[in-house]
Amino acid sequence: LPLDADLVVKVTGKGRMSHPQVDMSLDASNITYAGKPLHDVHLTGAYRSDTLQLEGMGFDNTFQIQGAVKTTPGNPYQFSVRSTGLDLTPFLQIATNFSRDDLTGAVDGTLEIAGNLADTTQLTLDMVLSALSLHINGQQVINPSPIQLRFADNLLRMQSFALADARDGRPFVSISGNARIPFGAIASDKKVDNPIDFAVESEGFALEYLTDVLGLPPTLSGVVHYKLTGSGTAENPRFALDWASPQLLIKTPTEPIIVSEIEGRLDYKDRNLTVERFDFDLLGNPLKIQGRAPINLSLTPMPLTPHPSPHAWGEGVRG
Repeated sequence: LPLDADLVVKVTGKGRMSHPQVDMSLDASNITYAGKPLHDVHLTGAYRSDTLQLEGMGFDNTFQIQGAVKTTPGNPYQFSVRSTGLDLTPFLQIATNFSRDDLTGAVDGTLEIAGNLADTTQLTLDMVLSALSLHINGQQVINPSPIQLRFADNLLRMQSFALADARDGRPFVSISGNARIPFGAIASDKKVDNPIDFAVESEGFALEYLTDVLGLPPTLSGVVHYKLTGSGTAENPRFALDWASPQLLIKTPTEPIIVSEIEGRLDYKDRNLTVERFDFDLLGNPLKIQGRAPINLSLTPMPLTPHPSPHAWGEGVRG
């Protein structure tokens, strides 16, 4: 890993070999990852009666961790992480290609994790982000309500997840649902059916806000409503996408183009993508689009592999 730091480690011990008592401390400073700086971290530990207790603090005291690992069979562990005003900017710099001026953020939240070191597939995780704020390309993104995720028994439960425009608190994406993530099957290449059940939606958001967040040219404006649902299995999923907009404005070098009364629905089932309807009014002319094409989608760890047939689209455009 491209991780570098100045470390000061202290370890003291006493007692008998059968019942040792060990105390330790670790101070990490001048931490960098791929040349990008991170904040200092301090960690202390104490080993007593088959249990290693750990406590830590860092990132200008905005991050605290505590937990324990046992040396009993299976090596069970449990950790709790809490952040208050944790600066996400250094992590965002590592994870993305955004400059520091274009992407910053902070978060308040908790993370509870438990499992066994002897069997990493047995993992339980609970995460609650009470406050999240991101500044992207001059726009602020917030969570209007706490983000809550739970992972247990190889099942990821998206209990609550929404991101919104900070100006009005209106979500541009809300996600709920479940997805199975079989760590053990992935490690052994064992093929199993992994059920999915989720919904992604927005009751209406300003399209120009999202284009600003994504750094796209300001060519579209208007309010868009959509809902995407997924079901079936990761190997053979089913999707349905509905969208609507009373009016969109497309900017051109000459005159803006107005598209109104927009409604549509896509359905993916049994490896077929169907445009059930796509209705809109363009320059006073009502248009309808329908069609179907074979396409193979999968949500397994392998990349998506769409294979549309160039001759499959059916009913075309009617006006």
